[in-house]
Amino acid sequence: MDASQTGWDEPLDALDLSILEELAQAADALDPVPDGFTTEVQFRLSVAALQAEVATLMTPADDLVLRGDLSGAEPARTETLTFAAGELSVMIGVEPRTSGTVRVDGWVTAPDTVVRLRPVDPSADEHVTQADGDGRFAFDEVPTGTVQLVLTPPGVARPVLTPRFEL
Repeated sequence: MDASQTGWDEPLDALDLSILEELAQAADALDPVPDGFTTEVQFRLSVAALQAEVATLMTPADDLVLRGDLSGAEPARTETLTFAAGELSVMIGVEPRTSGTVRVDGWVTAPDTVVRLRPVDPSADEHVTQADGDGRFAFDEVPTGTVQLVLTPPGVARPVLTPRFEL
């Protein structure tokens, strides 16, 4: 039997497309894509593309500090997170603003590090600054959402990425 008798080299017709559509529906029903899978794949591909090192979260995400004043007003919630990768450490404090945004204050162990606050949402704006000579940096009026830090110390070829976290 030659190829012309089997039809495998023929263009797809309506019956072929119908069968493929039914297979796609069955795959979606029996083995759906897990929640967050696409975002996780994009994160891993960006790490691979950057050939970056991933920092480890050193403090639990629910380590909250509550601050209040003596007036009896409701205390403001501030989150403090610390990440480390090799010789590099970074600590950030997140303080909510009345505008619905947050202020992020940070300190990195390598002075003059370029710090990027990168949202997971590709349509959101990335914030970029450079730490001062003491390693201090800040971002003001940042929208809430899932973000990660990308740290590039001077003279270092590979940036350091933090795991994603919520602002």
